[in-house]
Amino acid sequence: MTRKIYLPRVSGPFRAYAREYYDYAQALGYTAQSAGWHVWVLARLSQWLESTGIAPQSLTEKDLEAFLAHHRASKYRQPIGGRRLAPLLQYLRSQDLIPGAASPARSPLQAFLERYQHFLHDRRGLAPRTIEEHVRTAHRFLAPWAHEEPSAVWAALHVRDVTTFLLRDTARLSPGAAKNVLQHLRSLLRFVHQVGYVAQDLALTLPPVASWHATRLPPTVSTDEVEALLAPEADLAGPGRRNYAVLLLLARLGLRATEICRLTLDDVDWRAGELVVSGKSRRVDRLPLPTDVGTALAAYLHDERPPVRIRELFLTGRAPIHGMSRGGVFHVVTTACRRRGLPPLGPHRLRHALATTLLHHGVPLPTIGQVLRHRDLQSTAAYAKVDQAALRTVAQAWPEGAS
Repeated sequence: MTRKIYLPRVSGPFRAYAREYYDYAQALGYTAQSAGWHVWVLARLSQWLESTGIAPQSLTEKDLEAFLAHHRASKYRQPIGGRRLAPLLQYLRSQDLIPGAASPARSPLQAFLERYQHFLHDRRGLAPRTIEEHVRTAHRFLAPWAHEEPSAVWAALHVRDVTTFLLRDTARLSPGAAKNVLQHLRSLLRFVHQVGYVAQDLALTLPPVASWHATRLPPTVSTDEVEALLAPEADLAGPGRRNYAVLLLLARLGLRATEICRLTLDDVDWRAGELVVSGKSRRVDRLPLPTDVGTALAAYLHDERPPVRIRELFLTGRAPIHGMSRGGVFHVVTTACRRRGLPPLGPHRLRHALATTLLHHGVPLPTIGQVLRHRDLQSTAAYAKVDQAALRTVAQAWPEGAS
């Protein structure tokens, strides 16, 4: 028997959209009760527009601020804030019922960074997260000249300005993180040289970051700790099936957090028993789907994943529902560690643990590199140091001092 839905009465210009907005809110993952509350917000806005005589197509940001102020001063106890109004505005704009959000005036720095962002995407083909990191470094570097024209900034720029920023920005960073900042800064300086802002390629003047490759052992996690982390019993409440599937993908296939976020429903080939993974540098690989991983994915999709029109495989647990972020994957791992009394780990540590386990079982390094999808065997060679027992057999004895 279908339960009858009683929606709030809507008058004014949006009265014909109550049921459609109710379905829209449920598609975002809101419960029936919450979706009804969102229709109530629609009713309040529609009633206010009717009483003020403001046409929906002429609605401005100042009008919305006036509506919120009017609601706060009214007798209604249910609060309406900017965040709670966001789904409604998104729906109304998608239906062309109100104007789109007004774009704020861009500063010269913002215009320059947008041009640099397009260059990184169109010419260099970098991933969105990598582009974000490059642009963030460029913003920190150019922040002192935020309101000046880029051409004037670059014309007056001196090598001393670049090295001063580099020394200040990397003072408390590890060598690896400092190398990333240096790489971002070189990319920016090459860009301004290529587009003609400066005649000299200032990237050539940057000093390298002092570090010694392969001087430390890779971080390891014991097999017992990994198996304790994968115990599913405590995770079946809430988003437990999703979390368990994420942990298995990290530990069994060695996926990166970003690769898990990129997975879509179309990437699971159930007939072939394979998983399509979009990795670094737009590389696409087909990986075999282990039985336990496939079972966990099927349980999540059948019993827990919300029935929404979003193609990302893993979704957030709260409305408005969207694809899981990289930070969400980190949260899954750290939460599982806390529940099991383990030291806090990051997702990448499980990738290291998989490589270590394969090495201890006698799997050759080239094969481990294929499993982890390394582009360079040198990245895999670092794990040779983990097998300390084998290294002792080839170590030379330390010469005795002359008596």
